[in-house]
Amino acid sequence: GLRQAGIPTIDSRQVYRDHGLTLDQAVYRTDQHWSILTAFTVFGETLKALNDTGALALDPSLGDLDNYRMEIVPRAHMGDVGARLGEGLVEPDDFQLITPLFPTQITQRISRPTSEGGGFDQRSGSFQEAAMYMEKMEGEGAANRYDTYGLHRELTYFTNEDAPEGRLLILKDSFGTPVSTFYSLAVREVCALDLRKGRITAE
Repeated sequence: GLRQAGIPTIDSRQVYRDHGLTLDQAVYRTDQHWSILTAFTVFGETLKALNDTGALALDPSLGDLDNYRMEIVPRAHMGDVGARLGEGLVEPDDFQLITPLFPTQITQRISRPTSEGGGFDQRSGSFQEAAMYMEKMEGEGAANRYDTYGLHRELTYFTNEDAPEGRLLILKDSFGTPVSTFYSLAVREVCALDLRKGRITAE
């Protein structure tokens, strides 16, 4: 439908194949989500496509994995599916930690659920300090590490004064959470909206 309307699209299924990933590398065994490597790869491909439109002046090299450190944490991630079945049936997933090799300074504002009083929490610092939740990597054994790359809240704002001028609205679900987090490295202002979490519309 998007293509019929003349809207440029990036198909994640084609992206992971073009980058030589197999399905078991692209999607977690213990989870329904993309691996962090797939999320980064989708970020890189959409970054190039957005830059090609001329609407935003973006640096395509920010989607190049050579500019990042990738650490593989073996058998660290156990998603919801795996947790229900147990490690006797499903081997925990390796988890990729992808962090920039270049200096970063980011501010994140993220909405609190109404059950927690509403409003926003704010944090500033490097990519790892402000955009990631490194505390999710703490503890021994396998656990759900997916939130290391962001919480699935209704609204997340990123500001990166070192990025080129530009504002980007991302309509996302949980798959888009780590993609949105990576976009904090590339665009001056990012608003990520999860339409499942409230009543705010894109308009």
